[in-house]
This record gives sequence, C-alpha cells and structure tokens, in this order.
Amino acid sequence: MKLKKNKYLIILAGGKSQMPLIYAAKKLDLNLIIVDRNKDCPGKMFADIFINSSTDNHKKIILYLKKKQIKKNHIIGIITRSSGRSTKTMSMLQKKFKLDGTNPNSVETVLNKNKLMSFCKNKKILAPYTLIKRVDKKIPKIVNFPLVIKPSFATIGKTGISIVENNEDLAQAISLAQKYTENKYINIEEKIEGKDIVVIGLVKNHRFSRLCIIDEMNKVVKNKILRN
Repeated sequence: MKLKKNKYLIILAGGKSQMPLIYAAKKLDLNLIIVDRNKDCPGKMFADIFINSSTDNHKKIILYLKKKQIKKNHIIGIITRSSGRSTKTMSMLQKKFKLDGTNPNSVETVLNKNKLMSFCKNKKILAPYTLIKRVDKKIPKIVNFPLVIKPSFATIGKTGISIVENNEDLAQAISLAQKYTENKYINIEEKIEGKDIVVIGLVKNHRFSRLCIIDEMNKVVKNKILRN
C-alpha cells in the first residue's frame, strides 16, 4: 500500500552505488526524497522530490525541506549506502527529525581514523599499530615495512590510501594522504595481511543484530588503494 502523499523516505545520494537502495524503496512503493549534488544522477528519475545539494550539508537539506513545508512528521526515515561523510549527515538528520538512528558522536568517531584508533586502544580492541601525525609535522624515519598510509579523515571514502614497501615511496604516499585528509592528520599503520571483511548489521537497545557479511575486494594499482 502506498504511503500518504506527505510521508517520505530520504535517501542521501542518487548515484550508481545507491541504486540498490532506491530500487528496494520503490518496490515498497515509498515516496522518495533523493539528495545529490549531481543533477543528472541516475536516482533522480525515481525521486518524488529531488534536492540538488551535497549530501554533506545537513543544514541546507533541512532548509530546503522547511521551504517546501515538509515537516518532521512527514519524514519516516533517512538512509544512505555509504561509509563516508554522508553517514554523519544521516545521523544529524535522524536526530533533527527525532527518528531512530545513530548517535552523531559515534559516527564522528568511526569516520575519523585518528579517533577510531584511539577508541580501539582505550577499549582494548585489536587494531593495527598506528602512528598518528599532523601533516605539518616532520614524519619520523620509518624502519619497519610494509605500511599503510591513509588520511585520518578522508574527503572521499577510500581515497589517498597507499601501501608502502620502502622509504623511496614514503614521501609520495604521505603527500597523497595529506591531499585527501580534512583534519590535518594522517595515519601510518602497520600492514596486516588478510581479507577485508565487512559486517553489516544494526544496534538496537544495546544489542547487535547481524544482517550480512561481505568479503570486500579492494583494487590495488601501483600500491594505491582504489574504489572498486
């Protein structure tokens, strides 16, 4: 049964990677508000309302909805298929509209690799040994290789990440990580061999429910980790 005309699900981003969410939502006959900076994104044709905006700017999205007289009780949920900055926007909108969702502070900790590694260390959660350095500070001489060098807070997910095998490639990898970090920090981590396993689930009332496990395939070109 179709929702009432003034009840909407917000999907942050309408690009190729979001299409599985959009298709699933349309099968449920939901009214969709889709947000994307690309006015020609593939998801736009499925939107009941399209907001041409960056998914990083929750204030602009709220202002647009206010101008269109879409109130808090008109929004039934906010979702995104991302592990990047739009998850912070999602959590901020969920808080604004008083919906079940993720605490913005928790999202900030996960997105900021500096904070995440510190959190893991404090909670005694196994994590790679990490040197966290400001980009304007002198990087100490590295002895143990291989390493993974990445932005602490990446502007775009899976960008600026390098695998470094020797000192000759160190400066270029650091420069690349500096280019894509937002908080002036980069992470220099030990490289641990193994699979990249993604566990997707949800937490409700302090209990975790697993939805699926994905064996993620990372594309490596000339020691650079690329989005697959």
